Amino acid sequence: MAQIKLMNKIAKVGLDQFNKSVYELTTEADDPDGMMVRSASLHEMEFGKNLLAIARCGAGVNNIPVDECARKGIVVFNTPGANANGVKELAIAALLLASRDIIGGVEWASTLETDVAKSVEAGKSKFAGVELMGKTLGVVGLGAIGGLVANAAKSLGMNVIGYDPYITVEAAWSLSRAIQKASSYEEIFRESDYITLHVPATKDEPVDACGMPPRKHPNAHNGCHENRHHNKLNNHASHLRRSCRVGTTRQPTLYASFLPMRLRTSPTTVGTRETATMPTMRSSKCSCTKGIPPKK
Repeated sequence: MAQIKLMNKIAKVGLDQFNKSVYELTTEADDPDGMMVRSASLHEMEFGKNLLAIARCGAGVNNIPVDECARKGIVVFNTPGANANGVKELAIAALLLASRDIIGGVEWASTLETDVAKSVEAGKSKFAGVELMGKTLGVVGLGAIGGLVANAAKSLGMNVIGYDPYITVEAAWSLSRAIQKASSYEEIFRESDYITLHVPATKDEPVDACGMPPRKHPNAHNGCHENRHHNKLNNHASHLRRSCRVGTTRQPTLYASFLPMRLRTSPTTVGTRETATMPTMRSSKCSCTKGIPPKK
C-alpha cells in the first residue's frame, strides 16, 4: 500500500478520490511514497528514498524545492484553478471592502450603546464610500483567477483593463470582449482606480516591472509590481488588491505608497508582518482574506 503524507489539511472531497485499499493517507509517515501540500514549506525537509511525487494543492510551488526534486527524480505537479472561483469571489468582496469601508462601519457600529438609531443616522455618511460602477479596474495577470475577476468586475459595471504579456490562448478566449488590453504596467497604474494582482511569485529578485529581465518560466511575472509605479497612481487614489503570493510585491514600496495617500486601501489574501503593521491595516484600510473555496 502506498503512503501519501498530508502536509496540510486537505479537503475531504479531494481525499475521497483516493482508493483506500491502494493508498494510505496519513500525517505521520516518515518515508512516504507521495506528499500533498498546500502552504507548508518543504524547503528544509529531508526527502526519503521512497518519495516519488509531491502534489501542490493549488497553483504556486514556491514552497517546494523544485530544483532539488528534479535532481532526485521526484515529480512535482500543481492544480491551477482548483480554487479559482473562491479567490475570484474574495477579490470582488475586497473591491467592495475597499470602496465602502464596510469593516470600519461595522467596528464603529459596535461601539454604539445608546440612542443607536440617531447615532447611525448622524454618522453613517462617513462610511458611504463610492460606487464601483463606472470605475476602472486594472487586472495584472489574466490567468485562471484574473480572467474570472475581470469578467465579474465587468458584470458589475466597471471598466476593466488587463495586462498579461504571457496570456495563453485559452485564457484569452475566456475573457469578455469588453475587457480592454493595456499596453504596459505603467498604463495599468496610470489609468486604474483599482488594481488587482493575480500573478505567481518566482524565486527571482523582484525588479522594476517596466524593465524586467527575461523570465525563467513563460507564465511567471517577476516579483515587484509597484516599485516606481506607485508614483504613477492616478490622482483620485488607487486601491491595490493582491490575491497572489508573498514576493510579488515589495512590502516597503507598498508601505511607502500609503504615506502620501496615493494608495488608499490594500486588501490582500496573503498576510505578512509588514502588511499587518501598515498604518492602513490598523485603520481598517488593509484587510486580509484567504482564498479557500466554501464547502459545497
